[in-house]
Amino acid sequence: MRERVEATSGTVTALVGGLVGLLGWYADAELRARAGFAPGPDWSVLYAELPPTVLAGAAAGLLAWLLPRRWVPGPPVAGYAGRAVLAAVVLIGFWLAVQGWYAGLPEPAMDRKP
Repeated sequence: MRERVEATSGTVTALVGGLVGLLGWYADAELRARAGFAPGPDWSVLYAELPPTVLAGAAAGLLAWLLPRRWVPGPPVAGYAGRAVLAAVVLIGFWLAVQGWYAGLPEPAMDRKP
């Protein structure tokens, strides 16, 4: 039973991390797609930014869940609660890092017609 709980909770944490990465990427994706110098959209926002951001979010959540497994002593409930809090803090930090990273990208220039 413990193995099922461990596997399920790790899977859920990885999925939540991927969702945090997806939401962090999606926040200003349309603005970033239009920020290029070309007249068309910049498709690298979709194929070069989305997969690493989602995978990094899943990895951050999963690592925050798995690493303290050996370092948190006590009953399993206290260990799960501590690991869940740590995973939440890491994912919030990841969200803020993604937002800070994408905030530094160029803003689209407004089209001015005479």
